[in-house]
Amino acid sequence: SFDDLINEVHDKGICGECGGCVSFCSADEIKAIGMSDLGPPKYVDRDNCLECGICYLICPQTHVLDKELNEKYNYKTSIGNWDKITSSQATKENILKNATDGGVVTAILMYLLDNNLIQGAIVSKEESLFNRIPFFAKNRNDLVEAAGSHYDLSHAVVKLENYDSFVPTITELKHLVDSSMMDIAIVGTPCQIHSIRKMQ
Repeated sequence: SFDDLINEVHDKGICGECGGCVSFCSADEIKAIGMSDLGPPKYVDRDNCLECGICYLICPQTHVLDKELNEKYNYKTSIGNWDKITSSQATKENILKNATDGGVVTAILMYLLDNNLIQGAIVSKEESLFNRIPFFAKNRNDLVEAAGSHYDLSHAVVKLENYDSFVPTITELKHLVDSSMMDIAIVGTPCQIHSIRKMQ
């Protein structure tokens, strides 16, 4: 239950605040648990909790489903699945101009869209200085618009006290689950992706 998650993850200080437990909790619609402004998710109304244990199962810090996941996806330690490792960079100027770290993820997402392998991608997009939000990109322009992280410390260093590089990608995924758009790519932190793998 969520109480076990609190005891085994939150109290140990290992919650990454990915939002998986909140976004895909079957009790979410009745507000049993929710994200906290500071710190890990919390009970919003303990009486509404169904005690189904989904929050515990899909948390990336619990290891209940690890054996099944490793077998299903042929996981290889210590960096996951791989056939070949390369150093890469996008070739298109509009991607390189906007992207961070060579724009490889943006270029891959464009290829997937162009070849109808996905209907869109959940990415993060800059909303304001030091603030990125989840964004569902449906075309090339959306991807270029969302590419990169453009931080300018000279204008608002004081804002760093509240700066958090985490973007709640999983919350955007929840809105798409009940739609017809299921061929999507997701760009997220390792804990977010691990939580999504457990959901699958």
